[in-house]
Amino acid sequence: MLLKEHQHERFQKLPTANQTERNLLLKIATATRFDDVDHDTGYESRGFNYVIQNGEDTYMIRTYDDEPGEATVMYPKSMSKHSSLRVLVGFLQCELGISRVSLYKGELGIYAEIDLDSLKFLSA
Repeated sequence: MLLKEHQHERFQKLPTANQTERNLLLKIATATRFDDVDHDTGYESRGFNYVIQNGEDTYMIRTYDDEPGEATVMYPKSMSKHSSLRVLVGFLQCELGISRVSLYKGELGIYAEIDLDSLKFLSA
C-alpha cells in the first residue's frame, strides 16, 4: 500500500499531457542564413531567419551576427499579447542561447526589448 501511494505522488508532479505535448512540439522547422549587403551604400546585415513551430503556431525569428544572444520575433507581430510567449522565450534561451528578445511594439511602430522574467517591454 505504501508503495502505491508513493508512486501516485510521483505521477501527480509530472506535467500534464497538454503541457508536455506543447513543449515537445516546439521545434526549429527551418534555419536560413541571410547576407544582405549593399557595398555602394555600405549597408550590411547578416544572420539567420528561423521558423519555429509547435504544431498549431508558427513563429518567425531573426538573429543578427553583430548582436549575439539577441533575437527578434518578426511574426506574429502581436507576440507581446500571445499566450505562448513564455514557452517561446524559454525555447529561444535553451535552443539558441538567447539572452535578449525584442518584440514589435505596435503603438510605437518599432521593435523593443522585453524583460525575460516579466515578459513586459523594458522602459525606454
